[in-house]
Amino acid sequence: MAEKTIKNLIDGIDNTKEEIQNFLSKITSEGFDTQDLGDMTTIAAFFSLPDDLFDELKEHVIQEIIRECNDPAFLNNISYSIKKDNITADQLIDELSGIEKIIDEYESEVLTPNKKEFLKRLMYGMYNIILQNEFKDDDKIIVPIETCRENAKIPRYAHVTDAGVDFYSTDEYVIAPGETVLIPTGLKMAIPEGYALLIQPRSGLSRKTKLRICNTPGLIDSGYRDEIGVLIENTEPKIKNIIGDYDSFGNYKIDGVEYGKDYIIEKGMRFAQGRFVKVPTAIFKETNDVRSIGEDRGGGFGSSGVL
Repeated sequence: MAEKTIKNLIDGIDNTKEEIQNFLSKITSEGFDTQDLGDMTTIAAFFSLPDDLFDELKEHVIQEIIRECNDPAFLNNISYSIKKDNITADQLIDELSGIEKIIDEYESEVLTPNKKEFLKRLMYGMYNIILQNEFKDDDKIIVPIETCRENAKIPRYAHVTDAGVDFYSTDEYVIAPGETVLIPTGLKMAIPEGYALLIQPRSGLSRKTKLRICNTPGLIDSGYRDEIGVLIENTEPKIKNIIGDYDSFGNYKIDGVEYGKDYIIEKGMRFAQGRFVKVPTAIFKETNDVRSIGEDRGGGFGSSGVL
């Protein structure tokens, strides 16, 4: 559906010198307006701008284009095309993969790696809007992901019915009793706006060891772009037991000390899991008495309501 459009766009990027001059003159004299991006030639001109000017404008461009993509008229047109051609959510995701390949394989001095990443980011945002509006029951989102360490693995669902994806260790880490270690995942994500990633423990690891994720659940916001790490604590005490007895003179004699156990996170081990959740935006309205709204069950902090 969109692959031909993307091909036309990037094929035109190297052949828009006159449009670039017109575009530069307009935004210099009148300021930038996304309505200036009303046709494919002008969009190509935008991507052909010098990197410094492109970087100055790109965040404004993506916000406005995504806003336009949420317009009911746009969504109705997309919905009509999807229904007419019986397109599924999986087909849309496959189409996006084809678009990524086109962008990655296109060679041009003008379409720099920075601009390629921006174009892919724009496509991710547009396709996520379509998925969320047209395929609500599928509950699928597109999450761009980057590996940033050797041996990093893309997280995956062990079973199709799983709610959480497994994260794998990129190296071996020894965690001593009482020690807290930040275990890197080797992954960076661009979580879609309106969603968050919760990092949670794997039940098997918690049952078999004294390893615990400190800030369960860890919260990764959609605006976070650095490497995702997981804080893991070995809750074993440094000294578990002192073995000894009193002698005949009443003095305590130590025969041995039982120390806490080191635990090893092995390379390639599944050590945590993540769950993507939709996050509503709260709009706070100040009131004089919250008890007058709805039911007040009573109880205090930590109270179960049972005596």
